[in-house]
Amino acid sequence: MEFTALEIAGTPPSKRAFHTCSSVQGFLYVFGGITDDRSVLNDMHRFDPSNNSWLKLECGLPRITPSRPAISHQFPRGKLCGPPSLSHHTATTIRDRYIVIIGGWNGRKRTAEVFCYDTVEQIWRQISVSGDVPVGLSSHTACLVSTKSILIIGREGGVHMQRRFSGAFMLDFETGKYREAPFHAASRSGHTANLVYIRGSKKHYVFVFGGRKSGGYELMSTWDKFESSQYEVTQDKLNKVLLQCGGCVTEPCGRQHAQSIEIGSRYLLIYGGETWTGVRENVTNDLYILDSLAMHWFKVPSGQAPKLVGHTMCAVNNRLLVFAGKLENRCDNTIWEVKVG
Repeated sequence: MEFTALEIAGTPPSKRAFHTCSSVQGFLYVFGGITDDRSVLNDMHRFDPSNNSWLKLECGLPRITPSRPAISHQFPRGKLCGPPSLSHHTATTIRDRYIVIIGGWNGRKRTAEVFCYDTVEQIWRQISVSGDVPVGLSSHTACLVSTKSILIIGREGGVHMQRRFSGAFMLDFETGKYREAPFHAASRSGHTANLVYIRGSKKHYVFVFGGRKSGGYELMSTWDKFESSQYEVTQDKLNKVLLQCGGCVTEPCGRQHAQSIEIGSRYLLIYGGETWTGVRENVTNDLYILDSLAMHWFKVPSGQAPKLVGHTMCAVNNRLLVFAGKLENRCDNTIWEVKVG
């Protein structure tokens, strides 16, 4: 795999880590994050892959109109607001228009608040939450598992907090109601979660990896897939990559804050993060591919791939892009394109 730092037009986002990237209508939306001086950000930027250009979106408190009421009672319901300052949050694309932001660190505490950004109207709403509202969420994951439900897994905090409170929740993003998921989830944070096919199943499982020193993965129930975020690549190109791996390897050791993305309907790519090696330099540029049908792992030669943590990896217009994160212990704002095969 080849990593190339892109030459860009426009002013890129400031250097940051633990932000989110969302693919919507052929654009990449970057929101929030944290800086080297621990400032928590609330800015939104849009990357256009057709010309590799950045645009900062102005997202102040919008003007109230009859078509844009102060409080909406239909999705996205809730009150108009400005952009929240958050890092370590999640961003889930809904109906290829809305970005639902869940939880995160707001500079004072971990929160379970829910916000929705409308990429067409370019406005924010805060969705009022109810039900089994989590004590606080950060470094969790959020997967869209039905037309109105998001599965949330994990949280940061001490072992006592993680054992005391549930590790999995369902959020009805239309009503803002949380409920504890009807299954157990191991305590973890900074993990990945993806919908993948498993041999013998006609539906997708949520494959949860990392976020624990002991490593190990979990498969959580079966679901339909409603938003495609996968990266498509020909089998010939993928076979070339797998041949470079020299055969199957054991499951990767435990790590936090890696990034993952589905490649086609069968494979999962996991990149970067930090391991529990007991040494000061534990940020890695490891690249692994999982064949979810055979449950075989392949370690891809990482070459000149940057060692990143707190970065994002997203597919947009079938380009695989990695943005920002901590590089050599400093926040960065480079956007890389990853070529497979």
